[in-house]
Amino acid sequence: ARAVPLVPRGDANSADCPGAVAPDECGRHTPSRDVYRLYAVSNLGSLAGLLAYPFLVEPFLSLNVQWYGFSTALVLYAGLIAIVARHTSATGTPSVAIRRAPPCHGSEAAPDYPSQASDPRSAAHDLRADARTCRDAFPPALSRPWLWFALPALSTFFLNAVTVHLSSDVTPIPMLWTLLLTAFLGSYVIGFSKVGEKGLIVWAGLAALALPSACVGAMRISRSLLPNLALCTALILFCCTFLHSWLYRIRPDAASLTRFYLGIAAGGAAGGASAALLAPVVFDRVWEFPIALSTAALACLCFLQLWRRPGLRRWQTGGLQMVVASTLFLVSHMVRQDGQDVLLRTRNFYGCLRVSLANKIGMDGLISTTQLHHNGTLHGLQAYGDGPQAKRPTTYYGIPGGGLALINHANYTNGTPMRVGLIGLGIGTMACYGRTNDLYRFYEINPQVVAIARDTRWFSYLADSRAAVETVLGDARKNLEAERVRGEPRHDVLVIDAYSGDAVPYHLATREAFDLYRDRLAPGGILAVHISNWHLDLLPLCKAMAGRLGLYAYGTHSPRTGLFSAAIWVFLSDHPLAIKNSGVALVEWNNVRTITPPADEKGSLIGLLRH
Repeated sequence: ARAVPLVPRGDANSADCPGAVAPDECGRHTPSRDVYRLYAVSNLGSLAGLLAYPFLVEPFLSLNVQWYGFSTALVLYAGLIAIVARHTSATGTPSVAIRRAPPCHGSEAAPDYPSQASDPRSAAHDLRADARTCRDAFPPALSRPWLWFALPALSTFFLNAVTVHLSSDVTPIPMLWTLLLTAFLGSYVIGFSKVGEKGLIVWAGLAALALPSACVGAMRISRSLLPNLALCTALILFCCTFLHSWLYRIRPDAASLTRFYLGIAAGGAAGGASAALLAPVVFDRVWEFPIALSTAALACLCFLQLWRRPGLRRWQTGGLQMVVASTLFLVSHMVRQDGQDVLLRTRNFYGCLRVSLANKIGMDGLISTTQLHHNGTLHGLQAYGDGPQAKRPTTYYGIPGGGLALINHANYTNGTPMRVGLIGLGIGTMACYGRTNDLYRFYEINPQVVAIARDTRWFSYLADSRAAVETVLGDARKNLEAERVRGEPRHDVLVIDAYSGDAVPYHLATREAFDLYRDRLAPGGILAVHISNWHLDLLPLCKAMAGRLGLYAYGTHSPRTGLFSAAIWVFLSDHPLAIKNSGVALVEWNNVRTITPPADEKGSLIGLLRH
């Protein structure tokens, strides 16, 4: 240890000296105002912006207003930075150097060090003596500078892993990331404060207890929404608060503030990129969730092993270590329990796809089926084998569901060839309605869905269809607009099947999108909109669009029977339809609330969330 100038030029004992630095109870000299707590304040601001945008800004301000507002705020921000830089350059930065003392919080007062440099050898001797008297010294192994990078990298990776697990393996939930990110930002606010620093061992214990609970929940409560959501939110709050409190506890002297901040930023970027960009390419399922649990458990284990606090009894430390060790055991068990009925797993940027076997009770008894899940949403199933059941529609696309759009079209009943466009491929179930000389064109953005639907080892609807089947890869709205520019023939039936997952594509649900759908329909055509969604009530949207376009609207609720799933469809047409199926219940539009339809420039679907 080496004694260096401790205060700015001038009288260190003067109350008017703004740069005066006083020793703390363990001899560590820090500024009277802890600049690191500003990190908690900045994350509190991020939290306010996170919650304000989807609820206060997006629904009420157009994109142009948002853009000009952001640009103006950015200019003001740059101006404030310039003012601060000019002020700092004019006044000069006090040359404050911090005496290197053990980073500890002892219960005994430390001697008052001299404010100016003294003999380096005697200063080193004083510091070693003070380190021995400090009862709660933080171990050097837990204070390495590389932890400035590792701890935020782990916490960011942890946030992404838990979010993907909850939205993929449990159930898709709109705006889910908002709740989890709120817990994450809250962990920074708590961690970079006295509550986090003084209660570090408490947060370590809470994290150690939350980890095995999350493992048991992932294995036992399956897709139950509320228990999983509660566990995952608590998991992020406790584990990330522990990591961020640890990070705050090992903050360096003010002279290293820039490197500390750079380490946090680089670590967060690395953790986020590993989970969001690397994991979908490397893994065929959400392996980052057990990896995050294991890594967090090891971090807790190392921390509890190396930091021996006098106030914590040995049996308490050992108990927490056993809890953490149980996490590793449960994670290994969770990894091994991969269902034997899974035939294929694949993953890319758009999510996880799973092809599996399942026994279903149909009209002919127990039937073996293959089914496709995208994250937690069923995207179709087909009877296994080459029997007559394999040729029939299932799930949402039977005669009580999407098939009504076809059998109620005049061209279908009189045998005239039809052009059918379908946004969303799934396994191509509706291709089974195809007849000779018909054209069925599917618009699909995920290339892996196209590959699975065309692989006859799993599904054969596309291969067995008597119609000419085309798959157009890419964004459906852009492809429909390109067809309009090229002057291609319009569709007799246009099926919108892009709303059944977790995140409804906003650009496919706006006024401009429905204008395009209407334009791509031939006279007498039918626009079929599948709105079976767990979390969004899309009936008001369809009602608003029908009124705006001057179309007749028919909403149907079909029950779950046999291989058919309960479904909600809305059929829009420029002429009255005679729904020829008594197995569905019609929607009473008078009971559906009226809304202003969203537009590309302004609007939101948050108001359609089910409570």
